[in-house]
Amino acid sequence: MLVFIKIQFMEISFFSREVVKSTNDEALNRIAANRATEGEMICANYQEQGRGQGGNFWESEAGKNLLCSLILTPHHIMPAKQFLLTQVVSLGVLRVIESWVTNETCRVKWPNDLYINDKKVGGILFQNIIKGHILDFAVAGIGVNVNQEVFGEELPNAVSLKNFYGDEISLTQFRNQVAQSIDQFYQLTYSKAGIQQIETQYLNKLYRINQWNNYRVSEREFIGMIVGIDEFGRLAVKTRDGQLRFHLFKEIEFVV
Repeated sequence: MLVFIKIQFMEISFFSREVVKSTNDEALNRIAANRATEGEMICANYQEQGRGQGGNFWESEAGKNLLCSLILTPHHIMPAKQFLLTQVVSLGVLRVIESWVTNETCRVKWPNDLYINDKKVGGILFQNIIKGHILDFAVAGIGVNVNQEVFGEELPNAVSLKNFYGDEISLTQFRNQVAQSIDQFYQLTYSKAGIQQIETQYLNKLYRINQWNNYRVSEREFIGMIVGIDEFGRLAVKTRDGQLRFHLFKEIEFVV
């Protein structure tokens, strides 16, 4: 089923599927077939091979959660600055989550996991297509645990909105809110002031920022403090002895 919704900046086209291998694969297939336009959002009730960051499997009960991929054509963003898109989508989704769980602390766990308190409620997986010096297409895979109440033993850190909100949440309403919120943040990428606003808000919502916590690098544990993000999206961590280290995704592990 195809539904069009004109939001503020983009025209969002919702493609609804019952079962797919993954919504990101569906989006990438549309791009490969030259059928994709900006603002297309592919949604599914179930993914047979849903993925998270680093190739991790994304478990989701059929028909209970938001599983979708948004296609963008961010030609105005240099490939070296593509982490800006991660910030845009993370903030957009997080703002909607906050609107449903107003009495809880909602944060982005670098680079793009979505947390309520110390539990994971969602995540973002970006797959970008670069042609020369142009960021030709970006596919943002979005997964949010909305109505699922029970998770497998292999996911002890998972939580859903319903665990906090109590009642069933309309997935269509939640999807539309997410699309609108992302659209509002995406508009900001077209100005320098807007980009600064995105970067500031991302830091304000960053999980564990300015707190001493345990981390692990190359199987060696240490105490550090997250102090920011550099222009390439690397995590800036200060150690007890005053060193400032920058880490790419998968180089550093959060110790609970």
